[in-house]
Amino acid sequence: MALTSSYYTSREAQTYLRIGKTRLFELIKTGQLTPFKLGGRLRFEGTDLRAYVDRERQGTAAA
Repeated sequence: MALTSSYYTSREAQTYLRIGKTRLFELIKTGQLTPFKLGGRLRFEGTDLRAYVDRERQGTAAA
C-alpha cells in the first residue's frame, strides 16, 4: 500500500504496516508511533509510518 495522503486512520496504518489492532496499540503505548486526534479520532502521519518501517528495516539488517 503506497502512502499518498498525509494522515491515516488506525485501520489504514494497520494495513500499511501489515499488523493487527493489538500490535498497533502496543506501538503507541511504547512510543514507537505517535498518533494525534483529528475530529475525535486517532490519525497517524504518513512520515511517521514510513520512519517506523525504516527503523524496523535497519534493526533487521543489524541483527
